[in-house]
Amino acid sequence: MGMQKHKRPSKLSQAQRRISGDLDGVLSKQVLAGAKRGSLEELMQVSKTLVSSEDNFTAQLLDVILCHFQSNVPTNLDSSANFTNGHVKKCINALMALHLLFICEDAVVASDIKILLRASWRGVFGWMQFFYDTSVANPVEIQKLTGATASVLDMLIGVFLLFLVAQKECQMKFVTQTPGVARLATRLWIEKEFIGDESQGSTVSASNCSKSIIAPSDASRLLFLTVNEERDDKVLDEVVEAARTAAKGLSIPEILRNRTKLALRGGREYIKSVGGFFQLMGRLTVFHPSHSLRLAFVESEMVPFVVKSLGELAAKVSVNDCLDSNLYVAGCVTYGFQFICYMFNTTLGTQWVLQAINAGFLEVFIAWSPMFPFFPAEEREDILSLLRKYFMPFLVYSPVLLAAEVGSQRLRDNIERSTEDAKLAWGLLTRTVSKRAAIGKVAWGGQANKHRFVCDNCCKVDDASTFKRCAGCQGALYCSKACQAKAWKERGHREQCKQLKAQGISLTERSHGVPMYKQVDAILRDIARCEAFENLEELRAMAQEQLPDVHIDDVGVEVEFDVFPPNFRVFARPECVRARQARDQGVDIPTDVRSSCEPRDFAGDKLWRTNKDLTLFIVKIRRGEGCLSHPYGITKFWDGMSGDDVAFDRKLQMELRLAESRQNPDLKEIAVEGGRVFVNRTLAPGIANMFLSASGVRPRASASKMKE
Repeated sequence: MGMQKHKRPSKLSQAQRRISGDLDGVLSKQVLAGAKRGSLEELMQVSKTLVSSEDNFTAQLLDVILCHFQSNVPTNLDSSANFTNGHVKKCINALMALHLLFICEDAVVASDIKILLRASWRGVFGWMQFFYDTSVANPVEIQKLTGATASVLDMLIGVFLLFLVAQKECQMKFVTQTPGVARLATRLWIEKEFIGDESQGSTVSASNCSKSIIAPSDASRLLFLTVNEERDDKVLDEVVEAARTAAKGLSIPEILRNRTKLALRGGREYIKSVGGFFQLMGRLTVFHPSHSLRLAFVESEMVPFVVKSLGELAAKVSVNDCLDSNLYVAGCVTYGFQFICYMFNTTLGTQWVLQAINAGFLEVFIAWSPMFPFFPAEEREDILSLLRKYFMPFLVYSPVLLAAEVGSQRLRDNIERSTEDAKLAWGLLTRTVSKRAAIGKVAWGGQANKHRFVCDNCCKVDDASTFKRCAGCQGALYCSKACQAKAWKERGHREQCKQLKAQGISLTERSHGVPMYKQVDAILRDIARCEAFENLEELRAMAQEQLPDVHIDDVGVEVEFDVFPPNFRVFARPECVRARQARDQGVDIPTDVRSSCEPRDFAGDKLWRTNKDLTLFIVKIRRGEGCLSHPYGITKFWDGMSGDDVAFDRKLQMELRLAESRQNPDLKEIAVEGGRVFVNRTLAPGIANMFLSASGVRPRASASKMKE
């Protein structure tokens, strides 16, 4: 029989071992001697003693079990001699005793325990691989070795979890950096999930053992801990390879989808398993953006599936379920929202945001909101933070705004039973959606709710598209050959075309989910302008404080819509400062028509840098995992609202009141000069008259310029 030699690291010094009391007083010398000989009964007594008390969980006693894995691992899996080999029998007994210790997470924090486990890992893992491979090749013989004590599957999962806990405490990747670990962990997870599933069967027999202490959720946790947060694609390669061989043709997304469906059809005890699946989805996609596994999740449309699954779960649970710490409902909901929100940034467009909204993302948030008072504060804050950080930055894209507006109009009642922070977050979201959607409707002539095709160069609009599409990417639309040529040469479509072609995005998808630059421009400029005017006084004060030596006309504004709430910054335009200094000295310099502010993906509006009438705006929006910068020129921004701005603002206020009237049936329409105003039917006549007298929109007073 061939043997593979495993070198065991040098034994621990006595100074490194924590000996708590006299072991003779805890276990008899006969028991310890029997355990060292590999007797199953004595090894199980040692294991139960370790589990019984942290005081008994010592490195000396733990080494009584671990010492058996110093023996060599057989290399011939098919040899019948393996099953009569004394070393094999001792190691399977030691594995049975060791797997029970995974529940002792608190005891593993001791330094000598961590050192011992780290030193023993290589030998233990070699035997773990042997027993798994042997159970595949000779399931009947391996079942005879284990008897009815435990299944090989449960033993391997328990031992894995014990060492992963030690790795976490050591803050060293001695387990997950071992080649083959992710492959074995994936196989164990798949086998544990498929036990009892006649459609899939199971390679590793569960035997007729007593009730296992290893739950399916423990197997999900095993794979979650194995796939670390480092961007190491080799780990995911092992996961994909193991799934290909162990899952009989099913991909990882298909496995997770199927098991989630089964868990949702089960009882309350399966809620924790659903949370484990959501958590695993996030770990397999978030930290590995370039791996093919993420693309598999994208193609499987897992975002709308998870949204609907959260909706089903909300219909099943009660307040008592939320208070049951064993079910961990709050964690399950948090993991589901995490996966959905993380996936929003996996593509350059808004497909996943739109699919989530259409699948009921906002409805699911409202459905869970009455449960928020019974969630731990940390989980509740995580959910609200995900909403602010990942969803709300997309509320500058017109398709997202319109879809969110339709969804939010139906949801008003349940949020009143939620917590104050949830009410504030929802109120902020709905106000932002209403205001920005109204800006879009005014900017687009009130037809923003219609499906329209937009020329990617000049922004010409056509409801029933007669435009021609780009032959390369099949995504960009142009109203003429002149616009197509200009977009190719000046607007950066030469580079963008390759990206879109590689992604395989169709014309329909582009029209709905991946707005082109001009589709974004059509609303983004006006949103940035309106919200900047709302903060005009603060921006003036900021410029005076941060740039005291720069003329106000030479100050630009940066608007960061890639975060929420948006950030506003001011910056000096060096070329304008130099031009002003040159003019003061009587020197004539040529005008630069290209913007010097970087980064951005295309040339944008040609801004005359020496023209003081234009204030440069750099507007950043979320795009994939990064951001995209749009430059705009706003005429005389620092002078306050012009006549056109006032007219736009008046139309905007009327649109907002019109939208409010649609949502509130108690409002009635009253005709006034210049438009329509809606007042509440239940208001007293005097209050209604006061409302009407205050409903006019006055232009903002122009503030004096800052010092010359």
